[in-house]
Amino acid sequence: MKIIGLDLSPNSTKPSGMSKMIDNSIYFFSTFSDSQIRKDIFEFKPDLVVVSSPLLGTSKKFRKCDYELKRREFKVQAMDTDYMKKLLSRTKKIRDSVKKVKFIETNAPASGKILSFDKSDELKYLRRMRTLGFVNMNKPKNTREMNAGINVIVGYLRNIGMAEELGDKIKIVIPIIK
Repeated sequence: MKIIGLDLSPNSTKPSGMSKMIDNSIYFFSTFSDSQIRKDIFEFKPDLVVVSSPLLGTSKKFRKCDYELKRREFKVQAMDTDYMKKLLSRTKKIRDSVKKVKFIETNAPASGKILSFDKSDELKYLRRMRTLGFVNMNKPKNTREMNAGINVIVGYLRNIGMAEELGDKIKIVIPIIK
């Protein structure tokens, strides 16, 4: 299975994190432009793209899936902030340009906590990745790349039945630890 993880910045002036998973090998890198992200998706031909930014918005401050995360004591950004509006717009443009690829939404910080990732220490992060059965082919250079790696793992866990969907029409996927 081929999966891409994306941790988008709200605009292309700052790097977005991307990771690609083939079997159990994960590659990390940063990218800036939407055209480069689309090109990477087209060339890689993933079965799934997992983003830690909203795929669908709402006129309300929080979506049902956001409330469910908050109930579990995870931090969630309100949908009515400029930051989230920019993320939603950018994610929608990318998703709409690659229609044949399935996208799902996760929350990388929440998923990272559930999976016990320590992003403050690169060695601990990589060690945790290995204990989960993944091989990093290069080291992540920043937090966005680390989040993209977490997103890829969430996609993998979803495909093997070890994730749950929160929300109703708008869903966020998080891992389940059994």
